[in-house]
Amino acid sequence: MKRRAAVVLSRIDGVDHRTIAAQLGISMSMVEKHVRLGLDHIRRHLAEAEERP
Repeated sequence: MKRRAAVVLSRIDGVDHRTIAAQLGISMSMVEKHVRLGLDHIRRHLAEAEERP
């Protein structure tokens, strides 16, 4: 659930990583990791959806 929250806060709400870390109670490096992996997940699913007829 923290991964989704990190992506939403970062990309949709425009919150900086330091603030996200404080809100979620995790380190900034974990915020960066959650955002990166969350975006990878989204990209992968979009690519799969494009391949479907």
